[in-house]
Amino acid sequence: YLDTTAKPGTEYAYRLIAVNDDGIGSPGSAFVDGRPFAKTLKPSKGTITWDAASARVALTWESVAGAGGYFIRRQQGTGPLLQLAALGGAKPATTFSDPDVRTGKSYQYFIYASNTDGGLSDPLVLSVTVPVDAGTLPSRPN
Repeated sequence: YLDTTAKPGTEYAYRLIAVNDDGIGSPGSAFVDGRPFAKTLKPSKGTITWDAASARVALTWESVAGAGGYFIRRQQGTGPLLQLAALGGAKPATTFSDPDVRTGKSYQYFIYASNTDGGLSDPLVLSVTVPVDAGTLPSRPN
C-alpha cells in the first residue's frame, strides 16, 4: 500500500486486515507506526581524482543546505554497492578519500546527502579509472 496523502514529519498508524474471497477477515495486525521522510537535495558539483602521491581516490563535493550528513558508497563494474563511510556532525565533511582501490580498475562512487529525518537524496555519481601506472600502488589480485 502506498499512502500518497502522507506528509513529511507527520506520524501515521496503519493496520492490516486480510479478507478472503468469502469476505471473512482476519482479526487484524498490530498497528504499524510510520513517518514519511522529506527528500533532501542531492550533492552537486563533485570532483574525483586519482592522487598518485597518497595512492588514493579523492572525492570532493559542495555541501547541501540542511544536510545532516553524507553516505559514500562505491561500486566496481557491475559488482555490489558497498557502503564506505557515513559522515555526520555539526558540519559534515564534504571530502572523502579511498585507499582501497586496484590499478587498472574502474569505480563509481555514489554520494548521498541525508537530512535530520533520515531521508536520503538521490546520489551524486562520480567515476574514475585508476591508472595502471599508478605510482607506488601495488596491483592487487581480483
